[in-house]
Amino acid sequence: MRPGGDEPRTSAYPRYSPAPSREYSATSHFGSELWNTDLLGDDYLAPASSVLVNIDDGAGCRFDFKTVFDDGTTQIRRNVDVCAVERYAI
Repeated sequence: MRPGGDEPRTSAYPRYSPAPSREYSATSHFGSELWNTDLLGDDYLAPASSVLVNIDDGAGCRFDFKTVFDDGTTQIRRNVDVCAVERYAI
């Protein structure tokens, strides 16, 4: 839950990178390599598109995010405060 709110914590993740994303994971164990399930499942996230995900695991506001692009490159962003932002751009 967002502090002071009743709705689950969800965020929109717009894509600005030219390469499609094939995997998108988050973990509240920031600083570790223990990634949760791929939030895209069997789907891809095309460039210039977005996805709405529910990352409310009751662990707080700080998450690490991992994106694996179609060409195999990986982007990891650590310690993102999802309570402070509604959109997180890749």
